[in-house]
Amino acid sequence: MVLVARSVKRSLAVVVSLLVMVSLMIPVGVMSSVKAYGQTVLPVPLDSVCSIGDQGYTNLEDALSAAKDGDTIKLLADIDYNKSITVDGMTLTFDTNGHVLNVNDPFDPDAFFSYAMMVKDNGCVNLEDTSVAGNGQLNVTAGEDGYYDGVGGYYYGLAVFGGSATVTNASGTCDGVLINNSDGNPCTVTVLGDVTGYSEGILFEQGSFALVTVTVNGNVTSQHVGIKISGSAIPTDLMNSITIMGSVIASAEGVVFDNIGGTFNFVVVNGTVSHAANCALVKFITGDPSDPETYNVVLMNESDGQRVSDAEPFTRLYQQGTAQLKVKGIIVVHPDLTGIEVSTPPTKTEYNVGDTLDLSGMEITAQYSDGSSQAVTDFTTDPVAGTTLIDAGTQSVQVSYQDMTASFPITVDAVEPVTGAPGSGDLFGTGQVTMDVAMIVAQIVTGGGMELTPAQFAAVDMDGDGILTMNDVMLIMQKAAGL
Repeated sequence: MVLVARSVKRSLAVVVSLLVMVSLMIPVGVMSSVKAYGQTVLPVPLDSVCSIGDQGYTNLEDALSAAKDGDTIKLLADIDYNKSITVDGMTLTFDTNGHVLNVNDPFDPDAFFSYAMMVKDNGCVNLEDTSVAGNGQLNVTAGEDGYYDGVGGYYYGLAVFGGSATVTNASGTCDGVLINNSDGNPCTVTVLGDVTGYSEGILFEQGSFALVTVTVNGNVTSQHVGIKISGSAIPTDLMNSITIMGSVIASAEGVVFDNIGGTFNFVVVNGTVSHAANCALVKFITGDPSDPETYNVVLMNESDGQRVSDAEPFTRLYQQGTAQLKVKGIIVVHPDLTGIEVSTPPTKTEYNVGDTLDLSGMEITAQYSDGSSQAVTDFTTDPVAGTTLIDAGTQSVQVSYQDMTASFPITVDAVEPVTGAPGSGDLFGTGQVTMDVAMIVAQIVTGGGMELTPAQFAAVDMDGDGILTMNDVMLIMQKAAGL
């Protein structure tokens, strides 16, 4: 039995040694599959830039060709992919894994229509980042250096023709994002960063009743129109929505509606909407006043444009030259704050030295860029109410609200004040000794503060030595504290 055991041990040692020698002879990156518990594990080559499951790929194009519905392409390195990507009727997930994938569709003067990424026929592009840092990106860019001169066709960063897609940033020398629901499939677009375009930042071409939802977490920037909705659709109760968490920065119109038919389009801009001075903030090009089911709504937090009252829903007149085009729509804008005024001064504006500031009865009105105004209460003043007035003459009280200021005058007369008995600490003859008096005397001792009459001086000269010192201050503070 001992001989058998020793023989088995020697055999195992030989087998292990042979396995180690063989493994050392196999080049890294070309290892054959290894059987483990009945499964085949394929080591990912070290020169892979991405993988699908355990299969590595040395270039993204091979991974895209091999990808099946429901697959996840995981990045193993930063990739610049200089071709278009089309996701047609399938679901594909990109796991950036902390890396950056830049999909660049280069400029081609012979191409009429081009895009960096297209999703169609109810396809879906998901974006995730399983890295700890979570700073991966999927950026789609079409055209050359963000420039479009109208020659060579239309370049779109992200084009969705039915389906959904999530990317980090989208840029196109025609449009940053193009959405078209003509195939009858809903469209959902999420841009985690910014959208940049030349003709339009975002272009939505309506062609069916299918719901469209667009969300941009950053800004939308365009050399012409920020957001444009065009086309017509079958009447529907669904509400298409475009939500911009940042701002719309346009060099022409901010938002343009060039659509007819039964649609309900809702645009929300959480930031500002900037546009050219000679262009409309929101422009309605066409519309049918007789169609009660065509609504275009724009909600903005701030803007340099005009405001339409919430009490006038779904009516809008757009002036174009001498003609007025009546359309269905509403613009709800919280306009910019342009200034504040003291609409009603305080009841009391005349004081004697030693009185405290009383702001009762004061009303402050905020003024806005659309000509409207409203009373506000969350303002601040300098000095604040209750401040003891120690300087004679005309003084200014400043009122601040947000980043706007206004002021009003008060007068403080230098009349001979009533004061308490010598050594009493009762500076103003109120029968009370307060910490405010101690502070006033401390200012005088340190070379500042108010000028005292002989009676006032005697009242705060607590030790009666004919001079004011910090000892007098301490004695006043003790008396004010009831000690």
